[in-house]
Amino acid sequence: MRRRGHQMDMTPMLDVLFMLIIFFVLTTSFARLETQRVDLPKGRGERTEVKAAVITITSNGEILLDGKPSSLGELKARLRGHPRVLLGAHRGVPYGRVAELLSALRSAGVESAGLLLEGSSN
Repeated sequence: MRRRGHQMDMTPMLDVLFMLIIFFVLTTSFARLETQRVDLPKGRGERTEVKAAVITITSNGEILLDGKPSSLGELKARLRGHPRVLLGAHRGVPYGRVAELLSALRSAGVESAGLLLEGSSN
């Protein structure tokens, strides 16, 4: 007479493993979206402590508002009447793209737009 061994059902363990893999893949891709490197032009400017919305234009021309992707139309709607904006653009972005964005900000009623620079502080 032959004894049967106990068999373990592996399905729940595989389900948990796949859920962990999906979790780690999604969290690493979200972390990568928020940390895009922008190579700012060098220069000197004054530091300001005034709270301002930060707009960034990446090297591929994508517009980010406070680190989140935004279209030009959404940007105008969200910044309507906002008093102050800081604009940072990758040094390889064409001047026309920056001018287009500044024009859109002006039509949205932004009173002051400063430029972000990479430079040494005195």
